[in-house]
Amino acid sequence: MSDSLGFPRVGTLGLGVAAGVGVLSLLVLLGEYGRRQITRITRSDFRDDPAKWGLAAAEELWLTARDGVRLHAWLFTSPSATSTVILCHGHNGNKHTLLPLAEILFPRHNVLLLDSRGHGESAGDRCTIGYEERLDVYAAVDELERRRLGPIGILGVSMGAVVAILAAAEDARIAAVIADSPFARLRWAVAEVARVHRYPPLVAPFMAQVACRSLALRLRYPLTAFDPIEVVERIAPRPLLLIHGERDEIIDVRHSRLVFERAGEPKELWVLPGLLHCRGLEEACEAYGERISRFFETWLAPRMVGADVEAVASGVGEPATNAATDQMHEVPEDQPAHIHRTEHLRAVAGRQVDLDPGLDRGRDHDEDDGDGDALDDADPARAAAGHIAAEEQGAKLERCCRSEVAL
Repeated sequence: MSDSLGFPRVGTLGLGVAAGVGVLSLLVLLGEYGRRQITRITRSDFRDDPAKWGLAAAEELWLTARDGVRLHAWLFTSPSATSTVILCHGHNGNKHTLLPLAEILFPRHNVLLLDSRGHGESAGDRCTIGYEERLDVYAAVDELERRRLGPIGILGVSMGAVVAILAAAEDARIAAVIADSPFARLRWAVAEVARVHRYPPLVAPFMAQVACRSLALRLRYPLTAFDPIEVVERIAPRPLLLIHGERDEIIDVRHSRLVFERAGEPKELWVLPGLLHCRGLEEACEAYGERISRFFETWLAPRMVGADVEAVASGVGEPATNAATDQMHEVPEDQPAHIHRTEHLRAVAGRQVDLDPGLDRGRDHDEDDGDGDALDDADPARAAAGHIAAEEQGAKLERCCRSEVAL
């Protein structure tokens, strides 16, 4: 059929097909753009000298992950140490950024500072914000086991916290875990960062969902493979300490609360009042150092490894703190100054922020993505206590994240 000029008429079905193809093409383009933003790497040029932190020259290690990626690490060993802690940096960081933590833990523990793939001196051309990076931890654990430097603990910050949880959930050789500022689900975190970039509140979650689904499809992993909340319960009966700034502007503190709810005993949640993303070491240095030192000294002691951990998890024995509670510790106002530490941490903060390129602190957090774990502030009193039932959170998340469809 044609019009008066002889051109064929386009029916309703044709217009619908054209519109569908256009929408699908747009989704593909958005997904590919988002996937590239997530996986792209920017190698930090930040460098520091271990000697400035009172550390002897490190042993340079070259490791090979199970998928063939070559990795670089520093290993500091002490004759008096009876355990080793692996340290994992955040997104766009490197092992140099971990030296303040190494100073705290060494020489009581051996310390291995790992460059994750695509970061520092390690090989790799993409970042998966934790999932493939967990393979890097396995390579480090293999080397420490070969050298008989266990028991082994792990401490990660930001992206490194996600790496620590994902790795420990699958590798029982890791005896104790500290995760500072992890996200619960990748797409929630990407949605929050999109809002920091000033994406409209209704657009950010949609972009997040599309990007993360594109990432999962391209890498052929399940969408939930990137999510610590899905596996954290497997860490028990090994101990877990979660640390998070109350005013984290990048990864909302509710992420750690949700992960804490899912984790088994023994577990601790330490919320730092008033602090932003990964600022505990900078602004509460003394309290932070004491807390992580006490945790590892307790749980990596020979008597606490193995069967004894199960005994403590069952209520027998003496854990270092009340592990079942969300402990709101006040940060000392007047922390001792360390000039090099301050310069180091400020420099790192300017270069390494997990998935964060923006400075806008104001965001709307009433959202959810429909996976059964609420990122909802509708009941702040209960959320602050960290004891909202998983079923209630599931219902709330379903409502919230449908308006946030995370990146």
